[in-house]
Amino acid sequence: MLSLGFKLLNKLQHLSIQECPELEERCRCGSGEDWSKIAHVPHEYIESPQVRQSSEVSTSGSSSVQAFSL
Repeated sequence: MLSLGFKLLNKLQHLSIQECPELEERCRCGSGEDWSKIAHVPHEYIESPQVRQSSEVSTSGSSSVQAFSL
């Protein structure tokens, strides 16, 4: 699902994956199918539905992946 090109983004410092359970599972630390593609990113935030509080409900229904470098 993630492009192999993510490995080439060696200056990428932050990666956020939210509201996309399939991608969250694939990028799970150490065991996800795509973990090796993002393991080099120092600051990763992969939101898990189990951690999300019940008061935090998304109204957009869309998933997002954000990658940015400082």
